[in-house]
Amino acid sequence: MHLLNFPLLVQERILRQMDYSEVFLLSLVSKMSTKMVRTVNWKEIETIRYFFQPKQRISVTVVRKNGDSSADCILKISSLDEKRDALPTETIRISGVDVCCRAAVGKFDIIEDRFFYKPPVAYYTPNERDTVVWAISFYLASIFGKYSKNGLFVSTHTEPLPTYLENTETELFMNCTVEPSFLNVYFSAISIQDFVEIFNLKVEERSTIQAERRGDGVVIDGQLIRRPFRIVPGEDYVEVPTCRVFKNLNPDSNFYHASTVHIWGSPSLASGMIRHFKGQRAFVDDSDICTIDVIMFLNRWKSNEAFQRLRVFCLKTSQSLNIHQIRDEQELSSELLSGGMDEIPMEERQCTMYPWALNYHLLARRVDGAVAYVSIEQHNFSFYVQNLIDKELMLVED
Repeated sequence: MHLLNFPLLVQERILRQMDYSEVFLLSLVSKMSTKMVRTVNWKEIETIRYFFQPKQRISVTVVRKNGDSSADCILKISSLDEKRDALPTETIRISGVDVCCRAAVGKFDIIEDRFFYKPPVAYYTPNERDTVVWAISFYLASIFGKYSKNGLFVSTHTEPLPTYLENTETELFMNCTVEPSFLNVYFSAISIQDFVEIFNLKVEERSTIQAERRGDGVVIDGQLIRRPFRIVPGEDYVEVPTCRVFKNLNPDSNFYHASTVHIWGSPSLASGMIRHFKGQRAFVDDSDICTIDVIMFLNRWKSNEAFQRLRVFCLKTSQSLNIHQIRDEQELSSELLSGGMDEIPMEERQCTMYPWALNYHLLARRVDGAVAYVSIEQHNFSFYVQNLIDKELMLVED
């Protein structure tokens, strides 16, 4: 029996019984098999995610739609230096690039009474990682990507960040410190993102001073300090790192144009968000934002100077917010609209992810009549804009 001899409907039903990794390998067999895979409408695929892990390992997974949180691994990409097994490999041409690949491996463990499956692996030689990853991403988009998008997930310090994936989602869980140029360069080289999530990424700029060299040390503020500085023979002065300074990104950075942004444990990015964000939804879990920042934010929104696309802005701060000062200076109304919380769509409530973000008790009005729910607590601020202008409220105001 030959799969290509079956009717298209039968072919599709068979393909949908296979793992995505099996479909991927099958598509590489011939031009006919590639065409067969492309005829299937893979509408259930929401995102093809490229997961950059430590030791330069990359996993390519499929994330399905309809709230299915599971992810199926299509293949792994690894350095040829990391290959430790004796399993055979074969060179396959993918998107015009010769890629060394190992087929999927499966075995049944009698002791564990379960089947173990290892997805296929594509290997790259030194200096060829980006070429191989690009070739695979381009090919996967051609067979699976008609209804899906690409996502980048980075869990280790990867520099520079890949800009060739044509991704519309970026998740950076790098847990390190970078300079502003690291993110400025990346976001200027890619399209505006639908979704950005950043976790424990500090954005700081290194500060240095020029110190006079003396013996095995340097003179700083009249004191001789002996430390392991990098000293070039013949030079009388050396550059000495003094501290790291919190810095915001470029105000025009595409980072601030992303539709939805989640920031966790990165307070250095928060102040820029409340000043320059141009997207629809922002959630900041850790910040040093103060009362004045919130007042300026509300002023700019009410005057329609900024945040025209904004729907939701929620933040937590280590500073104590002066609720009365914000309410009085911004003339926030304490009466909710008729219908109250029922007027907020459920998807917006779920999007906030914070229980306190639903405790709206104040109203802000923009110059064009648009209305926003506002919640202020000691360390929390939440803001939600209605879809429609409340005409009844406008009449009362007149």
